[in-house]
Amino acid sequence: MKKLIITAGLALGLFATNQSSAQSTATSTFNVVLEDVMSLSLNGNTTTTVTFNNINSYVDGINGTLTDYLTVISTKAYKVTVKVGTVSTNPSALEDHLIVLAAIPSDNSRGRTDNVTDRSGTSIDGTERNFILASGSTFNSMEHSAEALFSINYNVYGGEKVFDKAAGTNIIPVVFTIAAP
Repeated sequence: MKKLIITAGLALGLFATNQSSAQSTATSTFNVVLEDVMSLSLNGNTTTTVTFNNINSYVDGINGTLTDYLTVISTKAYKVTVKVGTVSTNPSALEDHLIVLAAIPSDNSRGRTDNVTDRSGTSIDGTERNFILASGSTFNSMEHSAEALFSINYNVYGGEKVFDKAAGTNIIPVVFTIAAP
């Protein structure tokens, strides 16, 4: 009987050993695709009206700020350009280089703006001009946001640019474009 118990125990031990040594593997592949994302939007009113209605505005021009006006989102280095679009209403025959714009990183920006070269004093005409240049993305890990916010300072010249011109409403489209540098 002792022999039978020892033989049964030995057979059971060998069976258990064979079962525990089986092994299997599988491989899975993840394709991670990064595509460039760039976006530019205007915040608030997209029409700015500048009225020359007193001698000081005619002599000195008009200055102002469009607070938190542009939102820029980019996953890499970017540039924003600016130009005057096709002018269809210009009864005063206003000339190019009437408007000077400057992009100022906003204190309210949650996206990164410390990598931006300020292009203050960009005089706009029908030629695309660099307006904002950035050496990297708009992602700010501290704020966990990629929305960079810019205020726009503007100067509309007075003097010879507006004196001796016919009165009327001149509609001057300003076109902003974002692209890779």
